[in-house]
Amino acid sequence: MKNTILGILILTILAFAGCSANKDAEVKTFVTDVDKITNEITTKINSNPTAAGVEEAQKVLDGKKSDLKSRYDKLKELRGFELSEPVMKSFTDSISKNMESIANLQIKNAEKTVTDEAFGKKLNKLYTDYNAIFGV
Repeated sequence: MKNTILGILILTILAFAGCSANKDAEVKTFVTDVDKITNEITTKINSNPTAAGVEEAQKVLDGKKSDLKSRYDKLKELRGFELSEPVMKSFTDSISKNMESIANLQIKNAEKTVTDEAFGKKLNKLYTDYNAIFGV
């Protein structure tokens, strides 16, 4: 009887450990994808700070937005026991860092948004659409 209970307990612990590793990998992949897309968006705008540059960045975002949103909505529901602590920290840090990168585009280009209304509207839309992925 004790061996049976011990066996079930070990199998349960191993099952949860396996789930955690699987969820960790899923979160790591998401973080990598968000970092890559955010970098692509900021690079496009920084290399071409015009309305056309923002349009290019918006196309990148539009192509990935629904996928990122659905993945984020699923991952944000994970609880602490489902993820390792370092992965949970990297998840929250990555979201914060990337949202800040997009916000910094507005700060960096604040003067241009005043003088070029089309640029300002497009940049504001990009900012709003990006933040909507994360429910902000």
